[in-house]
Amino acid sequence: CCGRLWPFAQPIDKIESYFGQKIALYFEFLRVHTLFLVPLSIIGLGVFLYQELGGGIDNPVTAAYSLYVVVHFMIFRRYHEQNENTLATRWGSTKVLDQERIRPEYKGDVSWSAVDGSMQLEVPPRMKCYRLTLAILAVIGILAFIYGALFAGFIMETFIADTMYAGLIFAVVLVIVNALTRVLAEKLTDFENPKTTSGYKNSLIRKLVLFKFLTGFGLLYYSAFIQEYVSGGCGETDCATRTAMLLRGTFIGMIVINNFLEICLPILTQFANKTYRKCCGGEDEEDFESPIEQQLHAEPYEGTLDDYDELVNQIGFTTFFVPFFPIAPVLAFLNNIIEVQVDSTKICLVYRRPVPMRAANSGEWNRVLNVFSWIMLLTNAAAIMFRFNSVSTLFSITNVQERFLGFLVIIFVITLIRVGIINFAVPLWTSKSREHLDRQEHLWPYLLNIKTKKEDLEFSYEYDLAEMQETIENEHDDAKRGVASKQKKKHQHHHLDSKTTTEETNHLTNPLKNPESPKSNPSENETNQEQQSQQQETKIIMERRIKDANHHDDHDDHDHDDHDDDDHDHDD
Repeated sequence: CCGRLWPFAQPIDKIESYFGQKIALYFEFLRVHTLFLVPLSIIGLGVFLYQELGGGIDNPVTAAYSLYVVVHFMIFRRYHEQNENTLATRWGSTKVLDQERIRPEYKGDVSWSAVDGSMQLEVPPRMKCYRLTLAILAVIGILAFIYGALFAGFIMETFIADTMYAGLIFAVVLVIVNALTRVLAEKLTDFENPKTTSGYKNSLIRKLVLFKFLTGFGLLYYSAFIQEYVSGGCGETDCATRTAMLLRGTFIGMIVINNFLEICLPILTQFANKTYRKCCGGEDEEDFESPIEQQLHAEPYEGTLDDYDELVNQIGFTTFFVPFFPIAPVLAFLNNIIEVQVDSTKICLVYRRPVPMRAANSGEWNRVLNVFSWIMLLTNAAAIMFRFNSVSTLFSITNVQERFLGFLVIIFVITLIRVGIINFAVPLWTSKSREHLDRQEHLWPYLLNIKTKKEDLEFSYEYDLAEMQETIENEHDDAKRGVASKQKKKHQHHHLDSKTTTEETNHLTNPLKNPESPKSNPSENETNQEQQSQQQETKIIMERRIKDANHHDDHDDHDHDDHDDDDHDHDD
C-alpha cells in the first residue's frame, strides 16, 4: 500500500485484507473526497482568477459558484455512503454493528435481565442523570473558554494591520486550543462511561467536532456576518474582503502546521526511541532486529480518528466560506495528494501495525457530514443574500425582508434538489448491492432455523436413543423370559424321569452350571448380541436423520418413513 503517488488508485481490497476495514474505509473516503475535489478545483480556479482580474468578491459568478459547491457536496456525501454500502456488501460487514459487545472500561452495577435472566452491567438512572448534568456543565464551561479565546483573537486581529498574518497567528492558536479541547473531550467521554466502543467513539467525535467548529469557524462567522454591525464595522476594507484574507491565512496555516506535525513528529519520536535504546543498551542492536522486533519498538497507531477529523475540518474550510476564498478546493486537492502519501507511509513504516478491525461504514462521521451539508447551505445562502450586494442588485432586492425571503427561497430550492433529485439519482444501495442484501436477509432466517433445528435434533437424538434403548431392553427382557420358559418346559418334558436328588443338589451348589445364568445360557448370549446390533442400528438411524435434516425439511419426513419401515422389518 505504500508508494502510491496518485490517490485515485488505492488498493482498497489489499488494505482491507491486511489492515482491516476501518483503515480501508478511511482511505476510500480520502480517495472519493479527492476525486470530487477535481471539478471544484477547476471551476474554483477560474472564479478566483476572475475575482483577481477585476471582478472582485461581490459578483454573481461567485454566488453561482457557491451554490454549485453546496449541490456538489450533497452529491459527494450521497455517493460516499453508497460506496461504503457497496464495500460493506462485498466484504460481508453489513451486520457488524449488530455484533457489538460491552467495552472493557465500562463501569456499572451487576443486574439480571428481565427478558432472558442473563447477567448484565447497567448504570442506575440517577447516576446517568448525574453524569449527564456534569458533562453539560463542563461543556458550557469549555464553550465559555472557547468564546473567550475567540474574543482575544478578534482583538488580536483588530490590532494587526495585515489580516492574512492575523489568520496565520490564529491558525497557531487553533492548533494549541484543539490539543487542549481534545484532552478535555476524552476526559468528558470517560466520565460519561458509554457502554459500547462505538458509543464511546461517537460521543468523542461529537465533542471534537463541536469544539473545533466553534474554535475554527467562530471567528470567520463573526467577521463575515456580525462585525459589520458592531465595533465600528470592518474598518477601511469591506467585511467580505476582510473575511477572505482571514480565511486564507487560517486555512493555509492549518495545512502547513498539520502536515508538519503529521510528518515530522512521528519521525522525531521514532528517532528519539532509537537513540534511547542505543544509549541504554550500550551497543547498536538496530541492524540485528527482526521485523517483529521493529514492530514491537514502533509507536502504536491510535486509529483513524485524527485523520477523519483533519479531513472533515478541511471540508468545512473549503465549503462553508467558499465564495470568500474559491481557490480553497485547489489547496485541499494538493493537500490530499500529500496526505495519502503521509498516511500510507506512517501506517506501513512508522507506526506499529494496527490490529485489523471490522466496520460497516464511517459511522458517526457520516452523520457529521450530513450536518455539515445543512450548515453549508445556510452559510452560503446567508452570504449570497446578506453579504453580496450584486445579487440584490440583480434581482432588485431593496430591504431586509426581501433579502430574508430570498434566503428562504434558496434553502427551499436546494432542499428540493437534494430530496427530489440527488437522493433519487444516487441511492444508498445499488441494485446489485440491494439484491445481495435481500438475498442475505432471505437466507439468514432459514440458516438460523436450520441451525436451531440441528441443535434440537441433536438433543432429540440423545433423548430418543435413550428411550429406544429402554424399550429394546424391556422387549429383550420379555423375550428372555419367554425363551427361558420354553426351555424349562422342554427340559422338564425330556428329563422328567431322569431327575435325581444328586442332580438337584449339584444344581444348587454350582450356579455356574445354571441354565438360566447369562454366562452359560447360549440363548441369552444370542439375545445380548441381538440387543447390541439393534443399538448400533438405532444409532445409525438417528445419525442419518440429523444428516438428512441439514438438506431439506421434506427429506426428513421421507427418511423417517423409510426408517420406520426398516424398524418394522427388523422386528418381524
